[in-house]
Amino acid sequence: MAQSWQEQRPNHRYTSFLIGLGLGIVYYLAGLVTLSFATLPLGVTPVWPSAGFALAAALLFGYRVWPGVFCGALILHLQFHGLGQMAWLGGISIAIGNTVAVLLPLYWLNCSVDISTLLKKSESVFKFIALIIPALMVSATVGVLTLCAVGVVPWSAFGTSLWTWSMSNLFGILIITPTCLAWGNRQYATGTLSPFRLAEFALLVGLIIVVEGIAFQTDTELWHVSIPLAVWAAFRFGHRVMTLLVFLISSVEVMRILAEFGYPSYQLLDRPLSEMISPSPQILEEFMHLSSRINSVSSELLLFQSSFVVTFALTLVLPTAIAERKQAERDLLNVNDELQHLTQQLQTTNMALEAAKDVLEARVEERTRELKLAQENSEKLLLNVLPKPVAERLKRHEHPIADGFENVTVLFADIVNFTTISGKISPQELIQILNQLFSAFDQLSEQYQVEKIKTIGDAYMAVSGLPQPQVNHAEMMAQMALKMLDAVQEVEIVEGYQAQVRIGLHTGPVVAGVIGTKKFIYDLWGDTVNIASRMESLSEPNRIQVTAITYEQLKDRFEFEERGLIKVKGKGEMMTYWLLRSRQMASSTDSPIMN
Repeated sequence: MAQSWQEQRPNHRYTSFLIGLGLGIVYYLAGLVTLSFATLPLGVTPVWPSAGFALAAALLFGYRVWPGVFCGALILHLQFHGLGQMAWLGGISIAIGNTVAVLLPLYWLNCSVDISTLLKKSESVFKFIALIIPALMVSATVGVLTLCAVGVVPWSAFGTSLWTWSMSNLFGILIITPTCLAWGNRQYATGTLSPFRLAEFALLVGLIIVVEGIAFQTDTELWHVSIPLAVWAAFRFGHRVMTLLVFLISSVEVMRILAEFGYPSYQLLDRPLSEMISPSPQILEEFMHLSSRINSVSSELLLFQSSFVVTFALTLVLPTAIAERKQAERDLLNVNDELQHLTQQLQTTNMALEAAKDVLEARVEERTRELKLAQENSEKLLLNVLPKPVAERLKRHEHPIADGFENVTVLFADIVNFTTISGKISPQELIQILNQLFSAFDQLSEQYQVEKIKTIGDAYMAVSGLPQPQVNHAEMMAQMALKMLDAVQEVEIVEGYQAQVRIGLHTGPVVAGVIGTKKFIYDLWGDTVNIASRMESLSEPNRIQVTAITYEQLKDRFEFEERGLIKVKGKGEMMTYWLLRSRQMASSTDSPIMN
């Protein structure tokens, strides 16, 4: 919310009392002078500078000035309408309306603009003009309704009185308030004037006095001739001189119009009530003549106010727009100076940057190649550990991963008598033999689209049918198992001792996934895994044992030998079979092992 100027001043009760008292006196005196020579017979004055003084004080000192406005308006009403009950009620109502006309725009302005710089920004000036109009309409409505209610103004004159009241307040505020603000705040000071500018100022004032003097003497409307002089003042001297000259122009013009009405004519309205109720022909003639002149002067005054208010509202923005333009020019000069300084600095460093550019680009390219290579190596390493779909899911931070597969074939293979053999050869030879065997198995897994799970010592575990489901998973696993027997025959562990392997297969559902937070491994769980492991451990050297479930899926494409019922730990007796060969292979040879 915008801050008002009063927040910069000490808020003491004594100070507030003095400010309120001072405003009340100013409000009363200004209203008294106005009502003394500018009151129409219906009790509504066409000129009300007190509203301008009140709003200016509120903008300068804040809400604490409201008692002065209220009391000044109440005392004025009672002085001119007596102390009767209706006069008190009417005075209180009008005082409330006049107070609202001050506090309401003050509240709206506090909410929308920075009052301390009200005349510094064009937007703030336009908001000031726009926000005071509805507040003045509220005050005028309350005041005229009150006068109509107490019988001072007939209801038939409500519209005319409302327009007169509104224009008098608006005229007073637009003329008095900016003048008080400009002269009441040091930031609008013109500064020290040179002799030339003092002469220019004197010329301006002299020209306006001459023009308005001619208008006053000839009873001619010439205020519009003085407006260019006010515009000249706005360009050359700013808010203070411009508002002062506008105040001078408007005051002289109002006095000229009122002089046409003639102040002594008001004595007719002060005659005794008995003479006004039963007037003589002479009094009636005087009253009709006075009423005609009142209507003429009232219309002329309202016409002047309407035109002058619009003209001055536009003129009021001029010094603000000029100040904004000058500030923008200063800011632009500062920006240009700073830009030139920065340009020089950039030119100084540009050569160094150009020299470093090539080096940096070379380093970036080198680092990019290294990073790309490292990324490719990391990707290969990750894909050596995990299936590609699972690795992609881990990159997306899906964890843990556990997927169910209804039908896969699991293989376990184990080297026969590995413990005995390991005691006859060196560790290096042992690792070399295992690497030779398992590398051959890995090549077969890629050939038959089988997923290697892991090696456990001398055991090899693989599965077909995941992570991408396959209809012929059992067939692919059987083909790989037969090829594994061929690969083992080519490896000689020790002189005169050929490698042998036991293989077991089982088909069924499993759960596959990755768990834990370190050293990820893709693993299988389920009864199918346990049964496949039992098939391997109960198998014989260089033979492939399968369960009845696997047999049922392969019997049409492979040849089997029934082993019969065997006792399986945890499962009881199970029917198993020996996988011999593919039927396509059997058509060309009777050997159970073919390349």
